[in-house]
Amino acid sequence: MLDAVTCEDDIKKMGSGIHILKGDLSGFWAVTVSGNYRIIFRFEAGDVFDIDYLDYH
Repeated sequence: MLDAVTCEDDIKKMGSGIHILKGDLSGFWAVTVSGNYRIIFRFEAGDVFDIDYLDYH
């Protein structure tokens, strides 16, 4: 799904509790996987960067 993202509207359509992060991870988006686990990534100029899978709570 992340390969198909071309704009922020595409990100918002992904669902799964997707949200933009604040604080230390400001500028990253997070997608809920399960429990505290999230896939996080940055979106810039039509591309997804810095993808990671983590428990950030």
